[in-house]
Amino acid sequence: MIGKIWLASVLLGATAFGQETVSVHVIDDSGDDVAAVLSVIGGNQVDTDGSGRAQIVIAAGKKLNVTSKGEGFYPRTVTARGSSMTVTLLKKSIAANLEANATALETAGEHAKAAFVWNELYSQMLTIDGDRAETLRLKVLDALARHFDVADATWFDPLQDRRVMSVSLRNSVRAAQAEHGLKTTGVAGYPLLSKLAGGQISKYMFTRI
Repeated sequence: MIGKIWLASVLLGATAFGQETVSVHVIDDSGDDVAAVLSVIGGNQVDTDGSGRAQIVIAAGKKLNVTSKGEGFYPRTVTARGSSMTVTLLKKSIAANLEANATALETAGEHAKAAFVWNELYSQMLTIDGDRAETLRLKVLDALARHFDVADATWFDPLQDRRVMSVSLRNSVRAAQAEHGLKTTGVAGYPLLSKLAGGQISKYMFTRI
């Protein structure tokens, strides 16, 4: 039995987005004052690092169903269970730019840069579309394997029931981490990928190369 429904239209500022209205429905079963538990990070409701995302904080026990006028943002339905949480909204045009640029970089043989861009899209898709995120994870590994000239990017691990980084690729990643003064974890995350790409992700998010 839903106790209250409160609907807020949050007008996102022009920074990085242009004018865009996002309707945020907070469904509250607790009987609390719903309006008091919704807040938006940043003075203009958009994070200030130019990442093309909006962030909304919801309190424990609250559920958010986020839709966007014109479907400018990926929809999200999230429940904060044990504690408050931050929900990130990703603008579809940003995702489209990342995918187009990663594909163009692959075609141009810029595999390290492509891995960098695929990884950014992967990390943003993790909480939006798990199946697509998994496909993107493999694209990161494939691009890295081409950069390091490794024959096999992945192998199927029956314990995890999915493809994981091959031993030869992990060894190449560790060597590159050592070369760049990073911890040799064997995990191809942002610190290594940004070093290999030699650039900032923002230029791949907001412009087509």
